[in-house]
Amino acid sequence: MAENETRLPTIDIKGKEYVTVNERLRYFRTAYPEYRLTTEICGTGNDWITMVARISDASGNVVATGHAHEEKQSSFINLSLIHI
Repeated sequence: MAENETRLPTIDIKGKEYVTVNERLRYFRTAYPEYRLTTEICGTGNDWITMVARISDASGNVVATGHAHEEKQSSFINLSLIHI
C-alpha cells in the first residue's frame, strides 16, 4: 500500500476482504465533500434490479457513471435485494 493511501475497514466474506458500501460512502463524503453521488433504478423484475450511479463534481458535471445488475438468488448478500 502506498504511503498516501487510505485503508478502509473491511469484513470477511467467504475468505475475501470486502469494504462495505457504508464505509465506501463514508470515505467518499469525507474525501470529496463538494461532489455528489446519485443513484437511479433503471429496471426491476421479480428477482432482479438494475441501477445506475453517477458522481458529479461541484459544478454538477457528471465525472463518473457505473451500472450494476443484481439477481436476488445470486448470493446470500442479495437475498433481501428487492423491497419496492
